[in-house]
Amino acid sequence: MSKPRIAVLFDAENTACTSAPLVFRHLETLGTVQSACAVGDFTILAPWIDCARMHGIDLVMQPSLGKGKNSADIRLAIEAMDLAHRGCIDALALVTSDRDFTPLAFRLREAGVAVHGFSQNEPSPAFRAACTSFNLLQQATPEMPALLSLSERQRLRKIVSSVCKNGDVDHVMLGQAVRAAAPELATRLKGKFLKTLIAHGLVQRIGSGSQQKLRRAG
Repeated sequence: MSKPRIAVLFDAENTACTSAPLVFRHLETLGTVQSACAVGDFTILAPWIDCARMHGIDLVMQPSLGKGKNSADIRLAIEAMDLAHRGCIDALALVTSDRDFTPLAFRLREAGVAVHGFSQNEPSPAFRAACTSFNLLQQATPEMPALLSLSERQRLRKIVSSVCKNGDVDHVMLGQAVRAAAPELATRLKGKFLKTLIAHGLVQRIGSGSQQKLRRAG
């Protein structure tokens, strides 16, 4: 019996790019991944570009159409239904922290497509129930960077921009700024602070050893 054919859709605006290897690792146990794409406005989601290159993910660019608009969500739903309509897959992995995709999951299952949900946050009961299976993404080892939502990345980007506006800084100064402005986030990133900022394309290292500094990325 052939393995189920799986397509993967990443909601890039609500999912950290560091989730990709965790998702692919799990899907290896369920079938064969035939395609993978991430949907979002990649002018503000730069870390996804390197991630896509590394993991063979197609980027579906969907610019924002205005404040409060959900154009990326609509585009992702279109991509999902196109896949289902073509009949080229048996299952779809939906990677998102957005509960608004609950109706999409129900519709895909009605079309005979199994839905494997993935989220880095605890989902709404409705979204979990709508999926054929559901997996909460968690860091497997202490060495892995933390997963950040879009709002968390935006919050950290503002802090980094403020601290680094006059030049490069050391990690201690940046850490103090994060603890002061976002103490709950600083607590969650404890032990993974620098690794996480680098993985999400928020800072880059300049120099080495005792002379090492951090510079705002991009």
